[in-house]
Amino acid sequence: MKAKLLFSLLLICCGLGAIELPIYAQWQARHYIYYDTLQKGKELSWDELYRAEIGIEQARWKDWALSFALESEEFFNEALVKLKSFNLGYQLPDERFTLGAGTKLHGYGSGSAIDTLPVLERGYIPYRFQPRRMNAVALGFEYNPASLWELKAGGNKHNQASMLLSYQHQKDKGHYAFSLDARAMDNHWRTPVLIPAFEYYDNWKQVSWDMSVATALFPEWDATERHNDYFALGELRYNAERLPDMGIAAAYKKQNYAPFEEHEYRVYLAQELGAFRFTPIASLQEVDKERLWKYTFLSQYKLLNNSTFGAYYEYSHFETNKPRHTLGLAVDLKFEPAK
Repeated sequence: MKAKLLFSLLLICCGLGAIELPIYAQWQARHYIYYDTLQKGKELSWDELYRAEIGIEQARWKDWALSFALESEEFFNEALVKLKSFNLGYQLPDERFTLGAGTKLHGYGSGSAIDTLPVLERGYIPYRFQPRRMNAVALGFEYNPASLWELKAGGNKHNQASMLLSYQHQKDKGHYAFSLDARAMDNHWRTPVLIPAFEYYDNWKQVSWDMSVATALFPEWDATERHNDYFALGELRYNAERLPDMGIAAAYKKQNYAPFEEHEYRVYLAQELGAFRFTPIASLQEVDKERLWKYTFLSQYKLLNNSTFGAYYEYSHFETNKPRHTLGLAVDLKFEPAK
C-alpha cells in the first residue's frame, strides 16, 4: 500500500511540476502443466510464475535525478507490491561528483541465457551468488565520460553494516567492472565477509561474450572456520546472418554449506522466421553430484520493444531416467518510452 501511495504522489507532483516522466512497465509470466512420473498419485500438476514491474528510468530536474521501480510477485492467490529499487541523486558544483541515496538488490551472476530462456527460468531470484538488499548513501566520481567510481555505505538488518566500492568502464561495444563488497554479516554465516568481483562484456563482429566471477572471503570468526566460496558465470554467443544463432553458457558455485557444489551447462540454437523465433535448448544441472537433464523447445512471437508471446515443451529427467513432461506458455511484455 505504501509503495502504491509513493507512486501516486510522485505522478501528481511531477504533473504539477511539468516534469517529463520516462515511465516503463513490464509483465512476465509462465503458466505450465507437467506430468511427473516421480510423483506417485499426483503425476499431473499445474503451476505458474508471474511478476509485474513499473517504474521511472530516470527523471531529471535541474541537478536532481530520480529513478525507482515497484515490483509485484505471485504469492499463492495474492500479489505483493514492493519497492524494488529507488535512487535519488544530486550533482555537486564540481560536475564530476554526485551524491545519492536509495535502495536496490545487489548480487552476482544475472541475465544470462541460463536464466532467461524461457522467461523466469530461475523464478524470482535475480542473482545466483550472494544476493542482498543494499540500502545506502553513495558518492560517485566520474573520472571521464566512460569511467565511474562509486562508494556506497549502508547495509540492511540482516547483513548489518556494509560498504561497496565499484569501478565501471564503458567501451564502444562493451564494458567491464570491478567491485569490492564488505559486509559485517554474511547471508548464511554470522561472520564478516569480503567479496571481490569482476564483470566483463564485449563483442567482436558476430561474436559476443560476457562473464561474471566473484569470491567470498571468510575470516576465522567464533565457530566459523576460515574459508572461501567461489562463483563464475560465462556465456558465448554467435549471431549468424544466414545460420541459426548459437550460444553456450556455464555457471559454477562452490560454498561451505549445502548445496556444496553446483554446475550448470546450457547450449542453444535460435532461428528467426519473420516475426517468429524458434529455440531448442539442452541443459545439464549438477547439484552435489545429482544430475538433472533438460531438453526444451521454445517458440516465440516477437512484438515491439523485444516483447514476446511464447510456448514451450520441456522433457527433463534425473539419472533414474523417469521423466517429467512440461507444456507451458511464456510471456514477456515491455512498455518503454521512446528514446
